[in-house]
Amino acid sequence: MSLKGKFADHFSPKIRDRGVAYFRSGLVKILNHSDTLVEAEVKGRERYQVRLKLSKVSLDIACTCPYFDGGEECKHVWATMLAADSYQYLAQADLRPRLMIHFDDDAAAELTQVVKQETPPEVRPPLWQKQLSLVANAAENGVERNISDWTDRRQILYVIDPQASRAINNLRVEIGYRQRKVNGDWSKIKLERIPKNVIAALSDPDDREILSIIAGVETGYYNVYSYDFTNIGTMVSIPGPLVERLLPLMCRTGRCVLRSKEKPGEFVPVEWDDGPPWQFWMALAADDRNDQYVLSPLLRRGAEQLDLDSI
Repeated sequence: MSLKGKFADHFSPKIRDRGVAYFRSGLVKILNHSDTLVEAEVKGRERYQVRLKLSKVSLDIACTCPYFDGGEECKHVWATMLAADSYQYLAQADLRPRLMIHFDDDAAAELTQVVKQETPPEVRPPLWQKQLSLVANAAENGVERNISDWTDRRQILYVIDPQASRAINNLRVEIGYRQRKVNGDWSKIKLERIPKNVIAALSDPDDREILSIIAGVETGYYNVYSYDFTNIGTMVSIPGPLVERLLPLMCRTGRCVLRSKEKPGEFVPVEWDDGPPWQFWMALAADDRNDQYVLSPLLRRGAEQLDLDSI
């Protein structure tokens, strides 16, 4: 059985039709192949790199296009499968009846990095020219954004960076998102500016309130690291007066996380404690073994006590 026959159910008819069109138009170029590997370049609006890797239990697929990056099925992958079938590559797949499709995000990231290294550096216009173009386009055409991407498919997350927060003496938050892949898993957290015209269409009222405050709709108490006045920056610095308002809202969404210092790619959920405030204490205790006293920092709240070394 060909790759086409084995995996057709994993791709919608619309995606398969587009992949067939790419393949029949000669837009798929095989760059490398072996018994278990096919690498190709597919020419669409841009040139995308595709990798098919056969393992014992799965066909690992990767593509550098934005649809694959968002966890969606990809016409470039389907077109590459058709090209591989035409050359009878990856024929060993016929000997493995229970193969599954695996979205290989690490391979996609590797291919993307290779593309970036091979792409000549972009000549960027001066900042004033970019700003003038931005204002002119917004005034003439408005800001055209696909609101459904944010309202139907993406889940917004609030990522707290403790190291950066200490450095700037404000709460540093990265606003990211993730979305469901075709296989039901969550994608990695990605950063992208949120258009301000999307806020009113968001389904979660907490998200609407949080982003409205950050965007300066209700107050100008914010500082974003961006010169883009039509979108919310991906990194925001929240000053003390707003932390008490925004942090409980972020925690209430269940999507407020803390960036791990030891493992930057991992995140720890943050929960808001609605109880009375903790008090800082210094405890003095005798150390009979060393004939001295030991001073230890503690947090206390009523009968509760926390050793700071355990936090």
